[in-house]
Amino acid sequence: MLRKAGVAFRGPADLRGEGNALQDRFDFDDSQKNRAGRTAEEELAVLSKGRRRLILSEENYLGKIWQSRAQKRPPIYPGADSQIAALVPHLGGRPLTLFVAMRNPADFLVSAYSQSLLGGKIESFEDFMGDLSFQDLRATNVIRRMSLIDGASGIYVWKYENYPRNFTQIMRRLVGWRVGKDIIPLDQVVHRGLSAEAVEQVLALDSLPKEREERRELVRAARDQFPISGGNSRFMPFDEAARIDAAEVYAQDWDEILQIEGVSEIGARRKSR
Repeated sequence: MLRKAGVAFRGPADLRGEGNALQDRFDFDDSQKNRAGRTAEEELAVLSKGRRRLILSEENYLGKIWQSRAQKRPPIYPGADSQIAALVPHLGGRPLTLFVAMRNPADFLVSAYSQSLLGGKIESFEDFMGDLSFQDLRATNVIRRMSLIDGASGIYVWKYENYPRNFTQIMRRLVGWRVGKDIIPLDQVVHRGLSAEAVEQVLALDSLPKEREERRELVRAARDQFPISGGNSRFMPFDEAARIDAAEVYAQDWDEILQIEGVSEIGARRKSR
């Protein structure tokens, strides 16, 4: 379907690992060739398969959420704009459009914590969060920085929570108006989070392996043993009051993001007449 529409999609399976990451693909020596011996135009031709539209879907390209794990301080994704800006000169003047999903800060923190555990960094949620506040997770700063990238033609944003409802609209903007309506969403969750029971089991361990990969395996085993889909409750350390606070911060952040020049909302609410 995408091939006939002239669209090439490259996701994490294509863009992770040594030599495959965008940082490696577009890192050139004095002869203007990358480690695979290709020029920028040749690398783009490989990625796009000669098609007119290339979609690069890789959240890790934005860099670290915080400057360091030890000191989690705003802004989030401090290197996102410089990472993207470094790619622009290699696009040969082709237009670059950015697509970004926003997320409630409480859910964002829970997801980041789960991924940290799955990465082998085992600690309590309280230690992970430290003195972070929901205000520290506002995305206005990173979106504004991205909007100032020379060569970026615009940014489309949507709320992560509304993804199922706005799926067709997102696809139409991403892959093209006609083919977008025919794209069918996956019927399964790609990145499974952790249940409260899984987190509890991991944190209850008396001792942990020294090797990171062994710690990662322990967390994956707990996730498999106590899946959210198996009737276990999703890990959620915030009470109702905290979630209300998070929602208020999210709403304010979202309104400010939509005021940034060059930013367009997908799934915009219709104005009442």
